[in-house]
Amino acid sequence: MCQPQPLYLYQRIFGGKVSLEPRKGNYHPIYMWRLGSRKAEILLRVMEPYLRVKKEEARLALCHASYRGIKSPRKAELEKAVTALKTRNQPLAPDEPNGNQL
Repeated sequence: MCQPQPLYLYQRIFGGKVSLEPRKGNYHPIYMWRLGSRKAEILLRVMEPYLRVKKEEARLALCHASYRGIKSPRKAELEKAVTALKTRNQPLAPDEPNGNQL
């Protein structure tokens, strides 16, 4: 992201940290916004009704967050679902599109 203003707005609302990250080669540095898990959970709960493309991922993340600190057999199932989702979104070859592209 070239313009940091939206990220600073999100930071004021939800917290977290905005930083300027250098990149390798001749690429321009980018601004990044990072949130911890509890604040990210709040963000996802606010945004989830409006999501279209990443709704499944948001619901899975919220379900996973609800098991934080709890030992349950369901947590292992969620870990498998998260791993499957990560695998599904990885391109198989450098020029092959992944599941995130429309």
